[in-house]
Amino acid sequence: MAKDKSKGKPKASSGSSFFSSNKLVYGLVFGLAFLLYANTFGHQYALDDRAVTFGNKFVMDGFGGYDDILTTFYWQGFWDANAGLYRPMSLLVFATEWQLAGDSPGFFHFVNVALYALTCLLLFRLLRKLLGEQNLLTSFVATLLFIVHPTHTEVVANIKSLDEILSLLFFVLSMSQLLKYSETAKPVNLAGSALLFFCALLSKEGAILFFPVMGLSLWYFTKTPVKKIALALAPLALVAVCWFLLHQWVIDKASDPAPYTYQNNSMLASSDFMEHKATAIGMFGRYILKALVPYPLSYDYSFSEIPNTGFGDIIVLASLAAIAALLYFAIRQTKEKTIVSFGIWWFFITFALTCNIFYIIGATMADRFLFVPSLGLCLAAAWLLARYTGGLQAGGKTLHRNTINVSLILLIPFVLITLNRNGDWYDDATLFTADVNHTPGSARVHYNYGTLLMDNGNKETDPMKRQQFFAESEKALREAVRIDTSFGTYNAWANLGVVYYRQQRYLESAEATRQAIKRNPYDKTYSDNLPDAYGMAGQYDSLIAYAKRCIRDSTMTRKTRLYLGVGYLNKKDTAAAVATFREATEKDPTYADAWEKLGNVLGMSKKYEESIKAMETAYKLDDKKIDALRIIAVSYEMMGDKQKMQEYLNRFVKAGGQLPR
Repeated sequence: MAKDKSKGKPKASSGSSFFSSNKLVYGLVFGLAFLLYANTFGHQYALDDRAVTFGNKFVMDGFGGYDDILTTFYWQGFWDANAGLYRPMSLLVFATEWQLAGDSPGFFHFVNVALYALTCLLLFRLLRKLLGEQNLLTSFVATLLFIVHPTHTEVVANIKSLDEILSLLFFVLSMSQLLKYSETAKPVNLAGSALLFFCALLSKEGAILFFPVMGLSLWYFTKTPVKKIALALAPLALVAVCWFLLHQWVIDKASDPAPYTYQNNSMLASSDFMEHKATAIGMFGRYILKALVPYPLSYDYSFSEIPNTGFGDIIVLASLAAIAALLYFAIRQTKEKTIVSFGIWWFFITFALTCNIFYIIGATMADRFLFVPSLGLCLAAAWLLARYTGGLQAGGKTLHRNTINVSLILLIPFVLITLNRNGDWYDDATLFTADVNHTPGSARVHYNYGTLLMDNGNKETDPMKRQQFFAESEKALREAVRIDTSFGTYNAWANLGVVYYRQQRYLESAEATRQAIKRNPYDKTYSDNLPDAYGMAGQYDSLIAYAKRCIRDSTMTRKTRLYLGVGYLNKKDTAAAVATFREATEKDPTYADAWEKLGNVLGMSKKYEESIKAMETAYKLDDKKIDALRIIAVSYEMMGDKQKMQEYLNRFVKAGGQLPR
């Protein structure tokens, strides 16, 4: 065997050759990002994916939905609640995907992953250009840390969050063009940068924060004078103004934006200004910690997973200390233009709109809010790793063994957490089941989980399993109403009423439903549940009183008078029942159920001719009500008309009915 002639010399050649092969480096970056999320290709829709795919009428119109998408607020294709958002870019992509592949969640997931991998590849290329070849190792490690960071699962595995990916993708492309302009002064590059920045803004409003980042990047990493930087940014500023005017035009011409509630952001339940600020600062610290230790992860951190608190809280004090330390370090090293200080500034700038400190947004906390800001911390961490493991001392251009080995200590756990978390995003069932343990303090998480179990129970045919589902659903829903005793849990109370009803606990069902209506008396969704529960519990006086109040207050539904009539009937007040059912047919002549109820009670009152007419009308309005034919036959029998009786019995059998043997 030949002796190793390189003994005693630095072994940098392998690392150097690695970076000299662009295909190898870029292939690794793209491949890692792509393969890391390839296990989502078999996923279904989850959470709010419905709102931007199979539940969005503009998206389902494919290419034909482009005009509506470009001229309406973000959610308008799904519902009328105007949240003040205008993000047409991702919806245009979804409409294109729908046109090409239809209702195919796997295809939507594939596109998300492919665009994420492309973004990561272009990001590495930008960092390589921005930081220079002397910091190639830092750029590479930072990109790897960013790729595998587990908080990004909400962005990549959740179809809806394509807006986050597109926003970063267009920023990377815009910044790349701006860098070229700083080198060549060619107007075409500046125009390209402005156009791509506009696309980033159309992807997500938060992209406006890329504007100061671009200026900071040029100042930090190029020799461009401040005056020229300002001139280069002027067209982008103009684009930002035009985008803002377009954004406001779209939002203002729609319905008034829906106000946020403490359910969206628990800080709206703060007792005063200081408590809001203290809680937001504490939240900021939690984000820093989650960037370093991304566990546990959840789709929701709303009321009251993170309690509102004051400045005396230890978490708030620790957060203040962490923020102060980072700012001190960044300010102190800004003059030297260090990569670490740039990374810190990146984190603070891109996090400014979602940190809830300066103003309250529509969510308490979200893993996706770390998507862009985390890049700054990844950049700072990568430089520190290279600095303290010898990578920088070796020139920063090679795949330094010590740096990579230490980086793997972070990368491998991050990969494992990400792969595992991807599985949670398979569909609503897996997500809700996983996160009820991850964020046990959230009323919404318990409500969603309880509702999932309730739905499973409704579909289950095995009696024992059915009751198990309802028992577990009851626990989750009771926890939701325990956490949030205010207005926000009316849905949880309503579903708890349904669960009790399915368990034949009718009095408890009535009380739970009453609590739901008490919290939201104008939602007619639950108006029928309460009289139904009262009736099953034999509480006919309560049924009658409630139905009368609904009619008086105009909160009634189509069924209210039917429940009222049933209440009278069970109180042996047949005349009132007949009058109520007759009034129901007069108010709504096309309501087959009302005619059927009227026909039944008229038959019971031995008013057979009127009963026959009512039942004929019911069957004419709804030919699925074949039992009306049997009732008509019985009426003719009671009238002594055997021929007509047999005629209707034959029609009853021909329609699919079965006569008793």
